[in-house]
Amino acid sequence: MKRFLLISLNYKLDCIENEFLESFMKNRHLLTAVVALSFLVLAVFQYIKQDNSDTLQPAEATASPAVNSTNSELDLQSSKSLPIEKKTLKGESEESEVHSIDPKVDLSPEEEAYLLAYHPRVLEVKIFKKDPFIKKFKDLSEKKVLLRTGEQAELKSLLTDRSAWKRYLKEFEKNLPIDDSYKEPEQHRMMMIDYFEKAVGEVEGSARKQLLSDLVDLLFYDNIVSSQPTHIKQSLAGEKVEILHLIARSSPVGVEMIRSHMARGSYQNVKLIRHYLEQL
Repeated sequence: MKRFLLISLNYKLDCIENEFLESFMKNRHLLTAVVALSFLVLAVFQYIKQDNSDTLQPAEATASPAVNSTNSELDLQSSKSLPIEKKTLKGESEESEVHSIDPKVDLSPEEEAYLLAYHPRVLEVKIFKKDPFIKKFKDLSEKKVLLRTGEQAELKSLLTDRSAWKRYLKEFEKNLPIDDSYKEPEQHRMMMIDYFEKAVGEVEGSARKQLLSDLVDLLFYDNIVSSQPTHIKQSLAGEKVEILHLIARSSPVGVEMIRSHMARGSYQNVKLIRHYLEQL
């Protein structure tokens, strides 16, 4: 009897298992759809939750404007390298920008006056007013895009202008003022050296040789004397080094021309030139 009951129970269990498997096979597509729908609903819920958290952030940021403005001011102050800000002079174009003192920086009246008078951009405006030739050269030679045919011809005309060569060579023979106003002619002369470097690269033949010879004569011009203030000596020595590099970069002929002049130069000039010539 017990054996019969066990067999009967096993039979019923087998029947239930078969019915379950048949039911699962018939409804497997439905179950798959239910699972996929569940994942889709979960994904949509997560997206809505993330979107809500993002929209809350601007409100939190604007809730404390005092803190944010304080932080931005601190960042600006820490990033300053010079106590100046851009400003356009009355009557000048936007290209002629100069700098005014940042009111947040505590400067003495003397420091403020010095900065406004001798900042390089201020000096540049003054130089360009007095010398439109050098301004035109700088505008064309430093243009960020390729020059048009007419502009190329104009630049070449500037670089081959022998009257400009003579005029600028004469400028280097003038004495620099010993007060702070020397900064303007100093900056002007640096522009002239840029001009001569471009000119040497533009001309050819006898004109190029003559210009190099004039620059070598200028290099050995004896304009540094012991009675000058230190800052004037340094300025004039810096000019000579720039001119020396200009000549040396032009061609090996330029270096030979410098060496041939060594015997005719003053002791101080020759010592300075030989020192930097050996470093080339």
